[in-house]
Amino acid sequence: MSLISGVDPVVELAFDGMGPLYYSLKQVDTSIVSYEAVSGIHTDDFESVYSNVLFLGPDRLYVPLIENNYYSVYEQKIETINQSESDAMMASVDIYDGVINWNDASINPSSVFKIQSFTTGNNYWLATDFVIPDPGNCASTALTNVLWYWGHDRNRASVNSRTTGTTSIGRASSIFNVIENSLSAGNTKIQALTNFFSAQPSPGGIWNYTSIPNGSLYSSFTNALNNNCPLYLGVHTTANASGTNDIGHGMFCLGHAKSTSGVYYLIVMDGWYRTGRIVNFGYYPYIFAYKIWVS
Repeated sequence: MSLISGVDPVVELAFDGMGPLYYSLKQVDTSIVSYEAVSGIHTDDFESVYSNVLFLGPDRLYVPLIENNYYSVYEQKIETINQSESDAMMASVDIYDGVINWNDASINPSSVFKIQSFTTGNNYWLATDFVIPDPGNCASTALTNVLWYWGHDRNRASVNSRTTGTTSIGRASSIFNVIENSLSAGNTKIQALTNFFSAQPSPGGIWNYTSIPNGSLYSSFTNALNNNCPLYLGVHTTANASGTNDIGHGMFCLGHAKSTSGVYYLIVMDGWYRTGRIVNFGYYPYIFAYKIWVS
């Protein structure tokens, strides 16, 4: 189990058998154990169970359960940690450190999957392409890139018929402006997409989405991508995603991969760089996505 996030394991802890949670979580009060933790154990998906382990110092190794409950690996019991302490624990996670360059990720080439018809990172947009300097409009940029994929790479009329302009940046800006105005008005990301399409999401409609909430297994993200559908990927630096010390970032997710040692990765256009980058799935304490489909 790596105690260093963002890279392949350097420092390891070893436990006998299948690890401390395999036996212990089955014996605690199931009302405070997350479904993901239990299902990961019963499906032998140990990576997903341990991906959010928190190392807080000597003898302080925890697995988040639900609400303010944590499983202490050393004490082998459930402990309650108040919200202020929980926020402080998460504040040390750096928003930039969980997104790394492709060449630094030790990727196993045979593990790489990218969604259908993805062209090149140079065809996608940075936050500073729309507003200089970047005021933190990563969510608008990520959603613009999701829609740009459907229009530019998959030639979906549902997107292209709603863009204006004679240049690529002009058409992309017409997407961005609708999304940014909607989000700036306090709307949710799904409402911003609804405003762009002038239509509600629906099965068989011109667009639809599926939510992948925080705490979902890695396979929930990869299964969505395997349907050749991009994701809006959101990450936060704190577990409650709303604390005063929290920083969030939105990205366009286009694929998945693993390192040569089995570390789980998601491939993204992060809005900071023109080339594809790598998100370490186990780094951020809060990670979620929207699978967005356009007909």
